[in-house]
Amino acid sequence: MAGAGLVATLMFAASFAKATSIPTGPVILISRLSGYCAGNPGSSAQLGVQMVQQPCRGPLNEQWTLQPVTGG
Repeated sequence: MAGAGLVATLMFAASFAKATSIPTGPVILISRLSGYCAGNPGSSAQLGVQMVQQPCRGPLNEQWTLQPVTGG
């Protein structure tokens, strides 16, 4: 269950939902629809790796660092 639909339905934990700045530490992305976490299978560092939804367990492959982009 990965792809564009997953990206469109991700949300931050409630403490970040209305944040005006980007969190400085790792965050866990949780799908509103399934309640599952976005994960990186095999903890790959390659570009273009397809994310997966999986039960939230807190391993490193579920932690993401957010970075600002030009234009918001």
